[in-house]
Parts: sequence; structure tokens; C-alpha cells
Amino acid sequence: MRDKLIGFLIVLAVAALIWFVGTKLRKTPAASPPDDGAAVAAPIRDAAAPFATRGDDAAVAAIVDAGAQDATLAPSAACRAMVEASEEKIDVAKDAGYCVDLSAADLACATSKNGATWGLRIDDVTDLEADAASCPTGWLMRVVHVAPDNSQQTVIPPGPGGVRNGHRYNVYKAAPVYALAFFDWDGDGEDEAVIGRWTSVFVYTFKHGHIAFYAPAAGLTISQVDDVDGDGRPDLLVRPFGDEPPTTIELVAHSLEDGTFTLHDAVAVKRAQSLCPTDAPVALGASEEVVANDVACSLLWGHDPKALRKQLCETNADAGSCFPWLRRMLATRPLLSLH
Repeated sequence: MRDKLIGFLIVLAVAALIWFVGTKLRKTPAASPPDDGAAVAAPIRDAAAPFATRGDDAAVAAIVDAGAQDATLAPSAACRAMVEASEEKIDVAKDAGYCVDLSAADLACATSKNGATWGLRIDDVTDLEADAASCPTGWLMRVVHVAPDNSQQTVIPPGPGGVRNGHRYNVYKAAPVYALAFFDWDGDGEDEAVIGRWTSVFVYTFKHGHIAFYAPAAGLTISQVDDVDGDGRPDLLVRPFGDEPPTTIELVAHSLEDGTFTLHDAVAVKRAQSLCPTDAPVALGASEEVVANDVACSLLWGHDPKALRKQLCETNADAGSCFPWLRRMLATRPLLSLH
């Protein structure tokens, strides 16, 4: 009996000790986060870890720096998924011995304020022409939109490419697809995506559950994106006579706060005047680029296209200034007038 009592007292003492220690631990205050931001930086490093372990630092930099995304934030899950899917296809090409002229660093991705994500993704790869000296490996690359609910829509930018396996492989050495910018022009909380395809540039938006061309940029032959006047809104640099003429003149479609673009306000006119400051005559017998630039300026200054055609293709035909593209250029209405 005496031994049982002693055993009971020992068990009771141990239980009391455990209760006391547990109470102290629960009352101990949590450690305060350091002031140097380490507590914030840790999850960012964790989120990027899958890339770092695979040697993809360049891919992470490309994603984070691509556009609208804050460089202090980790790439979104949708961005990471796009890069990982693309890298799998790049690995397939490497393993097959194809000419690999793309890397994850060539891709881009950005997440909008509303949580939607735009990006580029490689979905397939093939050898378009085995043993060809030009090494035409075909990549099927899509522009991808991932909505905040993780639903996806994709589009293949139009343009030439090689057809295999029922796909048009739209990327090869001479015809890349690339992201120029991500910016919310219409102010709906979600970026538009400016995507280049070979010599063409398209502005995509997401409306009513579908990827669509951004209507205010329709009809413009876009070559680049640049904030010309420094107002924080990217402007579109456009070729005033389409793709064919070898002119280097690029007018500015100035971005307005309502989401549209104009080629006629003070910013746009100032740009045009800097490119064509005087109404100078066309340099007959010069190179195609010089003639194209001179003709472009003449048309912007209001010269009659018929008179220019007669001057270049009839009166001075022996000077070699009637190039094949000239008639089509003269039939194109100028986007603005300096006259």
C-alpha cells in the first residue's frame, strides 16, 4: 500500500511539472521580425528556389523584370508553370539533338493587379527539316492568359511558319515570338500584352473571357513601344506606310488616359516634325532607304501622290528611283499631315 502511494505521488509530480513547463512556453512572446526585411525576403527566396536549383536564374530575372510585375515580388505560380512547361520542351529539343536557339530567358511573363497573368509558353518542338544547314527547329509558342481563377486561354500570333503534326510551328531562328511590354492601357486593372511576331507587333487584351486584339491599336503597324513624352504611359511607335517600304521613319501613336492612341496631338506632331523637319525634295537615284524616307516625308508634308509617282516612275525612270514597293507606298494614305 505504501509503495502504491509513493508511485501515485511521483506520477502526480511529473504531471504537474509538464503542465508548468507548457504554460511557460505558451506565455513566451514570439520573436519580433528583424528590421532589415529578412522576414519578407525569406518567402521570396523560397518561391524562387525551384528555379535556382535548376540553374534558371536568368529565367527568373526575365520573368520578374518583364514588365508590370514588381521586381521585389516572386514570380507568380502561373509564371513559374509557364517557364517550367517551356523548359521541358527545350530539354526535349536538346535530348533530340535539335538546334536549340531558344532558352527560358527568351520568354517573358507578367502578373496584373487583378491577379491575371500574361506570358509566353513553348508547347511543342520539332525538326522542320532534318540535316538542313539553316537548322530550322520549329517551336510552337503560344501567348497565354491565366485568369485569377486559373482558367487559361491561349492564342498563336499569326505569321509564317512550318507545319508538322497538325501544328504550325511559329518560332524558328528568323521568326521569333517575343514580349515587348505589359501595360494596363484601358485602366481595368489588367494589363494588355504587346507581343512581337517576326516583323509584326500585336496588342492583345482579355475581354469577355477571351483573348482579343486591343481595338485602339487595330490598323497600326507597330514596331516598338516607348514612353516618348515621359508621362508613364507607353506609346506605340508605328510605321506610317506598313511593313513593305524600307523607310526607317516611325511615328508615335501617343497613349491617352482613356486607353486610346492618337497620331494627331502635339506629342505626335512634334515627333513627326523631328523626323521630317523640312519639305525637302526626293533624292533621285539614291538608295532605297533614302528614297523611302524622302517619299514618306513628302507625303506627310502633303505632296500629291500622283505627282510623286510621275516624278519618280516616269520623268526620272532612268534614275532608278521607281522601286517595286513605291506604287503601293504612294497608294497608302498618310497617318497625319504636316502641311
